[in-house]
Amino acid sequence: MAQSPKIDAALSQTLASKGVATVVVSFNLETQQVLDQINGMTFSNRGDKTTFMKTELEKLAATNQKNVLELLQNRSPAVQFKSMWISNQVIINNATKEVVESVANVPEVTTIREEHTATIMQ
Repeated sequence: MAQSPKIDAALSQTLASKGVATVVVSFNLETQQVLDQINGMTFSNRGDKTTFMKTELEKLAATNQKNVLELLQNRSPAVQFKSMWISNQVIINNATKEVVESVANVPEVTTIREEHTATIMQ
């Protein structure tokens, strides 16, 4: 079976060599749409705007990530993951090739890449 174009080539190499990787899953709906909508609205104060923005971003993530979250929650053995509503992404810890390929089959998923970390030197 051919590899999904949604899976980053560098991630595929990591999975081939190490067997697992922490991955970032991105979705077809972006948070910018919500932010643009909110910026065109009027609020009585900054707190109301912030609360509304958080609620709308959480709703976007809940709807757009639903199929991936269900897939991950129902896996055995259990998979550790975190939903990031602020960026509409899901981070999966120690994802295997099988998990990555299953997630890539979800229609709402656009890309799966390895998590990048940076170290800040003091």
